[in-house]
Amino acid sequence: DAILAHPRIKLKEQHVRPVAVDKLLVYAPDDSRQALLFSMEALLLALPKVIVTGIPSVERAVISKEKAKGGKAEHYMLLVEGTDLRRVMATAGVRGAATTTNHVHEIERYLGIEAARLAIMQEIQYTMSSHG
Repeated sequence: DAILAHPRIKLKEQHVRPVAVDKLLVYAPDDSRQALLFSMEALLLALPKVIVTGIPSVERAVISKEKAKGGKAEHYMLLVEGTDLRRVMATAGVRGAATTTNHVHEIERYLGIEAARLAIMQEIQYTMSSHG
């Protein structure tokens, strides 16, 4: 639905076919050889920009599995590249109280000046410890 609704992609329902829960086949709408090449290149550029679901200002999200201290329990971390701390904290399954960011302006805006000051101090300590 997101691909079909995208304003820059001119596809009809018959050009997009789901084959699995996480896989789609997208067919170029043109039949002629030259138009087909142009359509495929346009789709190659446009499809990665389609936001299927989620937060538009987040470029990438990676789920990382880590063992807790002591080695028994496991927990997952969501590493997000982008901004909008408030929407990330409000995402289902994300513990808002355990969410961190290095975007000081967002911290100040949503959590207050003391939280921003603490974040700056933690960033300085992390940077200094990384360099000995």
